[in-house]
Amino acid sequence: MSSATSDTKTYQTGYYCFSSRGSDSENFQPRGYAFFNVILIRENEVWKISMYADKKVEIDEDEFRKSGVIYKLE
Repeated sequence: MSSATSDTKTYQTGYYCFSSRGSDSENFQPRGYAFFNVILIRENEVWKISMYADKKVEIDEDEFRKSGVIYKLE
């Protein structure tokens, strides 16, 4: 993930993994990867999303892990 930040704006880009689970499974399975761009603007001490875009990309798990910071949501 990369970021550019000022007191009132933040621009971030990065990759995320999307996954799903079937009705007969307890575990989520990775289904693919996407690249995102987001711009946040601070107004009256509150950060708001000004622009968000993403698209599916053809990378594998190794490329995803090499891309930088990894957060996992439970």
